[in-house]
Amino acid sequence: MPGAVLVVEDDRELRELVRRYLQRAGHPVRTTGYGAEAIELVTGGGVELVVLDLGLPDVDGREVLAAAREHGREVPVIVLTARSSVDDRIEGLRHGADDYVTKPFSPTELVLRVEAVLHRTRGGDGKNTRAITYGGERLRLDESRHEAHLDDTQVELTPTE
Repeated sequence: MPGAVLVVEDDRELRELVRRYLQRAGHPVRTTGYGAEAIELVTGGGVELVVLDLGLPDVDGREVLAAAREHGREVPVIVLTARSSVDDRIEGLRHGADDYVTKPFSPTELVLRVEAVLHRTRGGDGKNTRAITYGGERLRLDESRHEAHLDDTQVELTPTE
């Protein structure tokens, strides 16, 4: 079963709006309004993607972004923020964001961007893909392609497997 999409947004109404749209699209969702809690959730595992506001009340969102990139975790992050200048967008992408959405935004477009990033990180359409993490290694099975990957290395399978 895929991990959850973590929505990190300090505005409660906006956080709930994003949660509802993602859940309607079939994604398991966890939410928080605080960066410190987001870091705990990301480092604890079970998070497949983060939708991240950079302007959080306790921790700068860039620290959450860094936590998603530490120790080979490589949890994809879509920045969702009011910081909309070209320099802000460039800085966010340079710090490792997989996508950058500025407020105001379309919730439907955000869901499609989440699905596009998950498609790229899961490999394939994601509908027939399962991933598990054990002992720090990620095993991804894509039934539609009859492929298995351990971390980023393809595992050779026999025709029976």
